[in-house]
Amino acid sequence: MGDYKDYRGENFGIINKDQRKMLRWIKPNTRILELGAATGYMTKYFKNDLNCSITCVELNPEMAKNTIEFSEKTIVANLDEDLWCEQVEGEFDYIILADVLEHLRQPEHTLTKAIEFLKSEGELLLSIPNISHSAVIFSLYDGDFTYRDWGLLDDTHIHFFTWKTVDKMLSNLNMKLVECDVKFKAPACTEFKKFMIKHPLIALFVIIRKDAFTYEFFTSWKRNEACVAAKKMIRRPKFFLFIKLILEDISYFFYSLMFPNKKFRK
Repeated sequence: MGDYKDYRGENFGIINKDQRKMLRWIKPNTRILELGAATGYMTKYFKNDLNCSITCVELNPEMAKNTIEFSEKTIVANLDEDLWCEQVEGEFDYIILADVLEHLRQPEHTLTKAIEFLKSEGELLLSIPNISHSAVIFSLYDGDFTYRDWGLLDDTHIHFFTWKTVDKMLSNLNMKLVECDVKFKAPACTEFKKFMIKHPLIALFVIIRKDAFTYEFFTSWKRNEACVAAKKMIRRPKFFLFIKLILEDISYFFYSLMFPNKKFRK
């Protein structure tokens, strides 16, 4: 994470409906440590809507300036180095890393350091993209693993995660899953625009896997000793949603045939 990327995407800087899946778990009037705060768009929500007290850590100094208005303290630092830890004060009800771990060289080490600032009953909130999404599998089958400006193969991603590797990493840190949600996407509706109908020999085997349609995991974790019962991650869409995703993929295929030069994004 030595260099930072200046995102200017259409939806960057806006809390989308998928991020709200995770943010709804945060209670008002609490202390939050936001690691990788970017332009402060979540920081603003925490302050104005929930009246929280926020400490931000952000690598990009220009982005960090936007968090100052809403944070109790803003630290410009690299999460791959431990200097940020020396500037964080007190303990927190929530520690948040939203789409951050995939950009770190030592994500487990960073989490270890972060958890030191978590209250005994506090929660660690993580959103993590899923590299085992069917669109990536179809791309690999086609011999393609091209990095992009955004998405699952964002060109600043240096770590990739499946649910198995996420769960193992957090288990190693003595953490237990207490809340979870996912973002499902048909392969055609991703940035890869991979159609199931174009991969008839492998499509069925690819889409019946666990996490086949999971684009991103949204999770909340507590220390084992603070958690009575763990939740199970949602690994597959329910039947009618499964059918909907397949039909969506097929409809986008025919849409692309009718309008070959038109860009579409869902």
